[in-house]
Amino acid sequence: MARDSRRFIPALEAFDNRLLPSVTFSEVFDPTSSSYTLRIVGDEGPNQISISDDGTGFAGAVVVQGDGQLYFSQNPISNIEVVTAGGEDTVDYWLVGDLSFSRTVTADLGTKIDTFSAHLNDRTINADTKLAITVFGQGGNDHFNLDAQNVTVGARAELAIDLEGGHGREFFTLNDSVTVNPDGGKFSLTTSR
Repeated sequence: MARDSRRFIPALEAFDNRLLPSVTFSEVFDPTSSSYTLRIVGDEGPNQISISDDGTGFAGAVVVQGDGQLYFSQNPISNIEVVTAGGEDTVDYWLVGDLSFSRTVTADLGTKIDTFSAHLNDRTINADTKLAITVFGQGGNDHFNLDAQNVTVGARAELAIDLEGGHGREFFTLNDSVTVNPDGGKFSLTTSR
């Protein structure tokens, strides 16, 4: 009887090139507060993140561009959380319409030399709403920029900005001219190194 001489020889095949996104987006619902949080997470590289907020509570009100990827919010967003990691990151927050839905923006810039800018010029924080922006620089010589010229804070409304440096020499550029309604309007700006 003749024997079949074909033998199995193992070999490796190359997979297609697979690139993972450098910035990821997710929306998380908190049943306790009945609110949605938009989480924007960068990687160890230098991330470029730009957030455009029309100030409303509708789906699509927050649009994010992160390292070339575009993301539109799917739900009414109450909180925006940005976490970048070890790269030299740039985060820009643009309020492109008057605020009619309260929003909290928190950014943890990670290590290295990072830049955060908030652009609020010519906007109104409408009555009974709040915009809170808190930014943490973890290390390096971080740059914090605030453009808040001709901003109006309405009755019982609040604009609270807290820019906290880390272990390094931080640079603050603050251009603010804020008018506060005497009927319970509040404005606070805190910087620390």
